Amino acid sequence: MLSEWVGSDGEVVGLDIDDAMLAAARQFVDTEGLGYVVLTRDDLFASKLESSSFDLVHARFQIGPLSRGPDQISNHVRLLRPGGRVVLGEWDVSSCHFNPPARALERLVELIGQSFVRSGGDIQAGLKLLDLLRGFGIEGKARAEILALPPGHPYLRLPLQFASALEEQLLSMVAVDELEQLRKEGEAELAEPGRWGTTFTLLQCWGQRAA
Repeated sequence: MLSEWVGSDGEVVGLDIDDAMLAAARQFVDTEGLGYVVLTRDDLFASKLESSSFDLVHARFQIGPLSRGPDQISNHVRLLRPGGRVVLGEWDVSSCHFNPPARALERLVELIGQSFVRSGGDIQAGLKLLDLLRGFGIEGKARAEILALPPGHPYLRLPLQFASALEEQLLSMVAVDELEQLRKEGEAELAEPGRWGTTFTLLQCWGQRAA
């Protein structure tokens, strides 16, 4: 979308410190035939990008895992030209539910949230975005969205997918047998007809640096 917006008169710069993530991004850019996109390795907390050089800074799901909001937004604002805009997207997981209730899946959601917190993350980072922006003199605006997931929707499997991706962290909190049993029961719960769910809340906040 950003590539389309800037057109031939602009440029989108994508950043990551992880070479594997950059490689995946390059493959996506090539596959989709995106133009006007540059991908570069950069450290958000020691950025080499020039100050006041961007019209728009967009970051999604970056504060939640790292929970260093003031440091992160400080760099975002530093990169903005006067009058430039910052757009942030973060989560609040408290709206993630299954209907009818699914004991195993909801226990996995709880454990995954605890693992984020134990590693220094924040599972309600989205609720803090406006205050974070205000701390840098930006009066932001916000919108929120929750999706209803019908039976069989692939996003209903997110607790099981996170349980695999975060297995090492989860096993520091529960025994191997308990985690395996939760996975087994979670699969059975998803197989029950009629079970649907709601996603975490996606909060998007944006604001403008003073001209």
